[in-house]
Order: sequence, then C-alpha cells, then structure tokens
Amino acid sequence: MLGGIKQADGQRQRFVCTTLGWGSSMDCSDKVPIFISLKSFAEYSQNKSGVSLFGYIYHEWVNCQIVQPELTNIFQNGQALIFLDS
Repeated sequence: MLGGIKQADGQRQRFVCTTLGWGSSMDCSDKVPIFISLKSFAEYSQNKSGVSLFGYIYHEWVNCQIVQPELTNIFQNGQALIFLDS
C-alpha cells in the first residue's frame, strides 16, 4: 500500500482506494488519479491572482498533451480522483 493507493491491475490501470484507518474500499477503475502537491500549488499561485485548482492542474498536465476540454470533461463527468499531498 502506497499512500492509500494500491495498483490492482496494471493492464487496465485500475486503482483500489482505501479510506485509511476505516478498512473500507471502493473500486476506482473509472477514475483519473490526479496527484497534487499543496506546496507546489502554493508556490505556483503565490505571485498570481485568480488562480484556481483546475487552472493549476491544467498547467501541470499541458505537457501530457491533454487539452482543456478533455480535462473539463473529466471533472464534469466525476472522473477526477484528486489526491492532495501536504
């Protein structure tokens, strides 16, 4: 188990998510995991006004050749699974 996530099926990139300490789990195979360092987000937004978490995620993912409408669809369809790392 690494940070509450265990890769269960490498071919489908299926994730099993657990609520730490509760012993429950849910199938997250239809979710897109998004890992965010709060420190990096704070540094990114420090000298900018009107920064949103969505804008920061898009900024980080633009190198992965994802376009904004695709990222918007992930959020609108409830497919984003956001992990915040302090």
